[in-house]
Amino acid sequence: MTGFSEFEGYRAGSSAVVGNNLKIFYAIHSVAIICILFTFIGSCYVIINSVRTKALSTLYERFPVYLCLSNLVFACVHLCDHVVVTAHKRYPSAPIGRLLGAIVICGWGYQVTCQLLLAVQCYLKIILQRRLPLGKYEWKLQAAVMAVVLSIMIAGLGSDAFGPGPYFVIFNVGNTPGRVMWVITALYLLTTTLVVLLTTHSIRRKIRAATQDIKKHTREQVREHKTNMADARMLNFAIISCVQYIPTIILINLFLWHDDVSAVNKFFYFVGLATVNSGGTMNCLVYIYNEKTAAAVSDLTTSSSGDGKSGQKSHSIGRKGGNIASALTAIGNSKDRLQASNSKDRLQPSIV
Repeated sequence: MTGFSEFEGYRAGSSAVVGNNLKIFYAIHSVAIICILFTFIGSCYVIINSVRTKALSTLYERFPVYLCLSNLVFACVHLCDHVVVTAHKRYPSAPIGRLLGAIVICGWGYQVTCQLLLAVQCYLKIILQRRLPLGKYEWKLQAAVMAVVLSIMIAGLGSDAFGPGPYFVIFNVGNTPGRVMWVITALYLLTTTLVVLLTTHSIRRKIRAATQDIKKHTREQVREHKTNMADARMLNFAIISCVQYIPTIILINLFLWHDDVSAVNKFFYFVGLATVNSGGTMNCLVYIYNEKTAAAVSDLTTSSSGDGKSGQKSHSIGRKGGNIASALTAIGNSKDRLQASNSKDRLQPSIV
C-alpha cells in the first residue's frame, strides 16, 4: 500500500484507514468536517443573536445558548480529531485519545442529558400539571446535567474506555470497557429518544383536545395553556435531537456487532456522522423557527382586526400548523374574543 499503513484494528497510534479504503476514508471525514463547520456557523449565530438582542433574562431564552455552547465544545474537539486523523491517516496516541474522548463526551453528554431532562420537565408541567420553577432553581438543572456528564467521564477515564473508533475518537471500540460504554451510550440515546417522542405525542394530543373544546375552558385555564408556550418551544429542541440520535443508535450497533465494509455500513457511517456533527445547525434552525413563531404570536395577540376574523384566523392557524405554539395561541385568542363579546365592560388585553 502507498501513502498509509495497513489497517490493523482500532488501536492508538495505528492506521486509521478502515478496511484500507482510502476513498471512503477521505469521503467520510470530509462530510464530517463540512457538517462541523456548519455547526460552528449555526451555533455562533444563535449565541451572537441572543447577546445582541439581550435575550438572556429567562431560562427559556438561555437554553438555546447553553445547547449551542455545548455544540461548540463538541465541534471544536471533534474538528481537531477529524483534521489530525485525516492529515496523518493514523489514530492519535493513547493520552491524546483519552483527552479528546473525555472532552467530546462532555459536550455531547451535556446536550443529550439536557434534552432528556427538558422532555421530562415539559411532561410534568404540561401533562401532569406540576409546578417546576426551573428559572428559579436553574442551578439544580445544571448540577443534575453535569453530575451525569462527570460520572460518564470519570467512568470512562477510570476504565480506559476512551480511544479510537472507526472514524472518530470517543470510546475505544478495540477494548471491552470502550464497547461497554458504547452500549450504555446507545441505550441512553434510545431512552432519550423514546421519552422525547412520547412526551411530544402526549402534549400534542392535549393541545388538540383543548383547541376543539375551547368553549369549555375558563379564563384561568386559557392563561395556563398560554404560559406553556415557552415550554413547548423549548421542547422543539428535543424533538429535532431525535433526528441525530436515531441514526447514531443504528451506527453504534453496526460498528459494534456488524463491523464490515458492506454498502449498508458505509451508508450509515455517512448518515450517522453527518447527523451527529450537525447539532449546531439543527439547533440554529429550531431557534429561527421559534423566533418566527414568537413574532407571529405577538402579531396575532396585538392585532386590531375584527373579532370574527381574528378568532377564525387564530383557530385555523392552530389546526393547520399543528404545532404547539400556534395551537396555544389559538386557544388564548379565541377565548379572549368569546369573553369580549359577552362582557365588554370587563374586557382585558390579550394574555401574553
